[in-house]
Amino acid sequence: MFTAILFGLLTFILMLVILGLVSPKTVYVQCVTTLSTSKENAFNATADFHKFVKWNAWSAKDPNMQQTFAGTPKTVGHAYQWSGNKNVGTGSMEILAIDEQQNCTIALNFGPRGGATCGFDFEELTAEETKITWWFKSEIGKNPFSRVFGMMMERFITKDFSKGLANLKQQFNA
Repeated sequence: MFTAILFGLLTFILMLVILGLVSPKTVYVQCVTTLSTSKENAFNATADFHKFVKWNAWSAKDPNMQQTFAGTPKTVGHAYQWSGNKNVGTGSMEILAIDEQQNCTIALNFGPRGGATCGFDFEELTAEETKITWWFKSEIGKNPFSRVFGMMMERFITKDFSKGLANLKQQFNA
């Protein structure tokens, strides 16, 4: 009996290691929606963290979250820091690059949990309709256990990005 349990446990660990070794070293997630608004309005709602906190999925997870803002909205260097409950943790975001309302690239810092890059890409479909892509990219590295965790992380990020974009869409389509 003990041998069977030990064999089963070792098999499970070996399968996790193999899965980790063949998993991607990079987590990349993107969610897309269409907003009934101009590209300028879509850009303003995402590149201004004062507005971002009103529609993103994490703000609802901790209404008492402490938030601070720095820099000029919609410019490189604009930053946002938060500290909240176990559902949101602590971290910061800072705009790294903006390309004339075509895209906005943001550095994410989750403190001891690491960092990543995310951003928004905007495509004007009509004067009052904009396709927005919210993306996330994180380098996981070579550790097989981190890479397995990265695969699980994709599901959670997709869920929160989709909810956030649905909230944003509701603002413009109401």
